[in-house]
Amino acid sequence: NIDKKYDIGFSGATHGAGKTVGVTQDIRDRIYDLLQETSYKVFWKKHHRPEDRISSVEEYASMINQCKAWIATTGPYEDVGPRFFEVILSKTLLVCNKMPKQYEGVFQDQVNCVMFDNDLSNFNEKLQYYFENESARQAVINNAYDMVINNYTTKHTALNLLNKIQELKNVV
Repeated sequence: NIDKKYDIGFSGATHGAGKTVGVTQDIRDRIYDLLQETSYKVFWKKHHRPEDRISSVEEYASMINQCKAWIATTGPYEDVGPRFFEVILSKTLLVCNKMPKQYEGVFQDQVNCVMFDNDLSNFNEKLQYYFENESARQAVINNAYDMVINNYTTKHTALNLLNKIQELKNVV
């Protein structure tokens, strides 16, 4: 129940200078540049070392909660980090780039996140829609929260691992 101070936020390494290749190359820097052309209230903290970005877990969680939406993009290897789930569990709108195929069953555009094209051609349009439509934004937030609580907690992960081990034991 923290008041929303910002429209959109981001914290993380930018992975610039060609660290990421392909369609997501320098995507975080490109997003930052686009946001500079808007009137959104933006929280943007980029540094390569986590301790330079946000000083504590509490401050980090508070910053996510102070934003209506939070940007999380896939990493240098098109990987999804814990931040995606941290944003969802903070009941903040997850705004992310198009996912590689291996995540299709997890992240669904306009269902449990808002995905923008990797070339950013629809980035502003998507943000504008969800900032102007509170009920649509809240529906995506609630769907995402329910998805994580019902499928991706530590307990779910442990049970899935134990089930896989049992399956393997039965095969051998």
